[in-house]
Amino acid sequence: MERRITHILRLCLLLAGCVLALPALAEEPLVPGPAGETICAPRAKLLARLEHGRAFTAQGQGLRDAEAMMEVRADPDGNWLLLQSYADGLSCLIAMGEAWEPALAPAIAQGLILPPAREETAG
Repeated sequence: MERRITHILRLCLLLAGCVLALPALAEEPLVPGPAGETICAPRAKLLARLEHGRAFTAQGQGLRDAEAMMEVRADPDGNWLLLQSYADGLSCLIAMGEAWEPALAPAIAQGLILPPAREETAG
């Protein structure tokens, strides 16, 4: 239960940081995303404000089409961001969440690493 509360608090802090970043992003014109519910700004500025001192790193990326790339970024605490970046330099925050776990299956299947030990919980 305590671990769940800690994760919820971390997600709230991440969300609060994103909300606080909105006024700073206002210096650059914000462009609503296609659904009207996304935060968009020039890529470097958006990353600087969203990551706000956290150690987010790229976890994976792929092309959506010739003009857009999807990217997942995560920090060591398991918080993650899903970004869509366009060829013109604009990036949009599509989604964010918690409890990110990197995909270890390919490395485990190839015998490159051992599977992680599962925590035993009483109760």
